[in-house]
Order: sequence, then C-alpha cells, then structure tokens
Amino acid sequence: MLRNFLLTAISLIITIFFIEFIIENLWIKNVSFFKNKNDYETYKKYHYKLHHLKEPRFDERRDFKYKENLFFATLNNEFLSKSKKIILINGDSWAESILEKNKYREEINLLFSNLGKKFNSTILNSGATSYSLSPITLQLDILRKDYKINPNIIITIIDHTDFGDELCRYKNRINLDNNNIISIKAEKLNIKEAYNLEFNFKKHDILYSNNFNIIKLLKVKKLDKEFNKKYYNYNGKARCGWNKIISPLINGLKANEIEYLTNITNRYLEKAFENEKLKYLYLVIHPHRDHILNKYNYYYDSLIYDIINKSRFKNKIKIINFKKIFKKTYVTENKQMTINSIFIQSDVASHLTEKANFLFYKKIFENL
Repeated sequence: MLRNFLLTAISLIITIFFIEFIIENLWIKNVSFFKNKNDYETYKKYHYKLHHLKEPRFDERRDFKYKENLFFATLNNEFLSKSKKIILINGDSWAESILEKNKYREEINLLFSNLGKKFNSTILNSGATSYSLSPITLQLDILRKDYKINPNIIITIIDHTDFGDELCRYKNRINLDNNNIISIKAEKLNIKEAYNLEFNFKKHDILYSNNFNIIKLLKVKKLDKEFNKKYYNYNGKARCGWNKIISPLINGLKANEIEYLTNITNRYLEKAFENEKLKYLYLVIHPHRDHILNKYNYYYDSLIYDIINKSRFKNKIKIINFKKIFKKTYVTENKQMTINSIFIQSDVASHLTEKANFLFYKKIFENL
C-alpha cells in the first residue's frame, strides 16, 4: 500500500513538473508581450512617465541585432564603445520606420555602417510612434540620466502630424518643474484597444509572479474572460482622432497655438544643448503626400526657420527641408519614382515606401 502511494505521489510530481514545463515553454513565452521580466518592469516603470514607449514586441519586427530596451536601438557596430561618439536619431514613426524589415536592409545596414565609420560613432535610434517634441524632450532627458547616453550629433525628424499630436495628445498632460518636463501623463483612451494596456499589465503581473504556472494559466484565462465580457461591444472613440491630428495642416494654427509650439520647440533646443557634448542638431522636415497633391494648405517650414533663426543655438542647428530637395531625392536621381512609389498608398500618415525610406536616410546623411 505504501509502495503504491509512493508511486502515485512520484507520478503526480512528475506530471506536475511536466505540465509546468509545457506551460512555461509553450504558453507563457508565447502570450507574454515582453522578452523577460526585466523588460516588463522597465516598460511599466517608464510608461506612465513618458505617456507611451516603443511597442514591447518590436524585436519581432526587426531583423538585425541591437542592444534592445524600450528606448533605443543600436544601428551599427558595438554599443557605446568608449572610443566612439554617438549619433542619435529621434522622432516619431518616421524615425522608427528605419528599424522595420525592409528589402533594402543590406543597403540600409551599409549606409549606417559607413556613417558610423565616417564619424567614428555609434548610431542610435529612439524613434517612437506619435512622438512630438515634448515626449522627445523628456525621452532625451531619460536617455542621458538613466542610460548615460550623451549624443554628439542629434538628427530629429519632425513629422507634420507632430503639430496635431502636440496640441491634442500632450499639451494638457505635461508636468513641468522649472520649465523642465518631468512627466507626460499617460491616458486611458476611451477605446477598447487602449484597455489592453490595463489588461496586459494585470496579465504580466500574473505571468511574472511566483505562482505555479498552472495557477498563472487559470488566473490569466479568468482575466481574459472578464476583459472580453467588459469590452466586447465597446464603441468608444479616440480622444485624438485623425481629423484632429491633421487639423493644423488643413485649417492652420491659431496665434496661441503658434506661441505654444514655439515654446516647446525652444524647450527642446535648451534641453538638447544643455549637455556640452552635443555639437550639432539636424532638424529634418518632409512633406506628406497631400502636401504634394495640394490637399493640405499648410507646410510649417517657415515657422521652424523662424524659431531656429531666433535661437541662441542657431549656429549649431541645420534644417534639412525635403520640400526643397524632394525632386532631387526621389525624381531627378531616380526617374522611375512616382508619388505612389514614394508614399505608401494606403497610409493616411504618408509614411514612405521601403525604397523611398532608404533614399530619405541616404539624403539626410549626405547633408551631415
């Protein structure tokens, strides 16, 4: 009888270990949005400070190695060799897009490799979707203070939707201390997808807890069921919809909005140059498809030029304006390119096609 009991107990223990192993390797690793607990804790720590961070599973969309975290990616060579300087590319999805899988990957990698050798620099990219100058300012401060990243050259890509993003998403959510941004409050958007963040934080707290894996599985399944029941037919709308984002491009800016955008631009310049290691700042602006098609009424290069010309740092800043070099970049040197081969046709945000994106960065680097 004792022997049977021991055999049963041993079999049960082996079964439990087997189930735990299966759940760990075939379920947890697949349902987690993060590579490990450290990435999750980093994401959670900074999310409510910086409104939003890079997509947690961005490693699945990239096809080259880098020192990954939720703030930046290394685009060439080894990270932060002491003998090298740093070039930082920041901005919104126009900056982040160079990390995407691309059939011009070899050419892009060679482009960054040559640039790194030319300037004896490590090249970092901290682009994140929907960032404008306020989150870029705070992100730069975090990179310097928490990651000891002090760039010598910064390339800031200013997308024209940044004006709408700044006015709608961030303006009323910024916390200041002596004119320094200390946080940009994250928001619970009133759409179902946004509650995924709330759900995923709860889910990952369970996944990285000290419970048995089978307990984790049961708790997550229960949470998933509650979430689906709560938001199954939710029809809320985003606070900052596309029409609000592009409103400055169609309807223009009011005087107080111009004043605000001027102030946040100057705040960014002050933050950028407060570290003496920064020698040059390049501001890149590029027209959208609807600028080229004359559907947008406003292109704000004159506002940017006016701000820079009045800045005490103007001698260290260069504006790369693709409105002036659009044909030279995409048409004269590549005669086969049409507007439909320059911009992704189905993309309302006018992101560039793979080839145009490569030419975009190639032209930027020619101007450094």
